[in-house]
Amino acid sequence: MTCVVSGGAPSAVFQNPIPPRTCGGCTGCCTVMAVGSIGKPAGTPCVHACHEGCAIYERRPAQCKSDFYCLWMRDTEGLIGEEHRPDRVGLVLTDDSRSPDGRPTLVAREIHPGAADRSKGRHLIEFLRQFVRVTIVPARSEPVVMTVEGRGLTR
Repeated sequence: MTCVVSGGAPSAVFQNPIPPRTCGGCTGCCTVMAVGSIGKPAGTPCVHACHEGCAIYERRPAQCKSDFYCLWMRDTEGLIGEEHRPDRVGLVLTDDSRSPDGRPTLVAREIHPGAADRSKGRHLIEFLRQFVRVTIVPARSEPVVMTVEGRGLTR
C-alpha cells in the first residue's frame, strides 16, 4: 500500500516486511483478528491472550507469528506515534487489499466498543483520512455465541 504524505510525494510507509516496532504488551490483534487454525473468530478476545502478551507465544499459530503485522508496527516513518499503539488508542489499523476501486484504504478495527469515537481514536482517524480512505469496523458490544457440536456457548 502506498500512503500519500503532505507534499503529495508517495511514501511506502507501511510496506516494510520486517516491522521496526515490537508488540510490547499490546494484544489488540488478539481480539480483532480471526485465527482460523485455533477457531478464534474476529472481534473476540483470544483465550491465550494475557496481561504480558500471549500465553502460548513460543507455540502460537503461524498466522500470529508472521502473517500479520498491524500498521502501527509497520510504520517506518513514525506517522503513527507511540501514543497510538493499538492497545493505547483502542484501534488496530490494517490495510485493505480488497478495496473495490483499488484506492488505498485502511481499516480501523475497534478493540473496545466506541474506541473510534473517543478523542485519541477520532484524532488518529481524522489524521489518516487526510491521506487515505479509512473504514471503521466497530467492536462487538454483545457476547458472541459460538456453537460446538450443536451446543450453544456464550463467551
